[in-house]
Amino acid sequence: MKAINTKERNSAIIRFSLWLLICVLVICLPIIISSFISSEQKNIQNKENENLIEDINFEREYFAVKIQGIIDLMKRKEANEINSDTFNAELMNLINDIKKQTEQVLEWRGDLYRNTVAIAEYLVTANKVMSSSADSKDKQVSDLNKVILEFESCGENLADLSSEKKRDIYEAIDEVEGQYKRALKMLNNYKSGLK
Repeated sequence: MKAINTKERNSAIIRFSLWLLICVLVICLPIIISSFISSEQKNIQNKENENLIEDINFEREYFAVKIQGIIDLMKRKEANEINSDTFNAELMNLINDIKKQTEQVLEWRGDLYRNTVAIAEYLVTANKVMSSSADSKDKQVSDLNKVILEFESCGENLADLSSEKKRDIYEAIDEVEGQYKRALKMLNNYKSGLK
């Protein structure tokens, strides 16, 4: 059987073929594009993962070790295994190491490192204050002991006054008065040192 209108038939076949081709392209094009994009995304993700793994390794192998070193130093200081000067020196070494390794990090991790360094520096300052206050405390105790000895001496001299002769009493009173004034002056100096 022969078609009645071959032109219309050819035109319909061509239109159908074009529409079929367009539909196939519309369906296949996103799949092809997504396969190329997904491979690029995988490459980007792999690079990001590698960077994250490097960062995690740095945090675990370097930074965490330094923080643990600071904690160990504090424990040794509390257990009186090291003195204040050794503690300060070792802590300053740790601070300098952290500064050198992290000075070029400008993102949020850099802030973390700088905060840790600042805290460690505050520890050094606090340790210096504590050790100087301990030295100051020893000096204050020594000064108070001197004042107490002066007053005890005054008390002994007053007890001796009752047994002495009258003419020696006036000389002893002058001596006790001198000791009293020295003791009073020492107390005033101690008072001004506490301010």
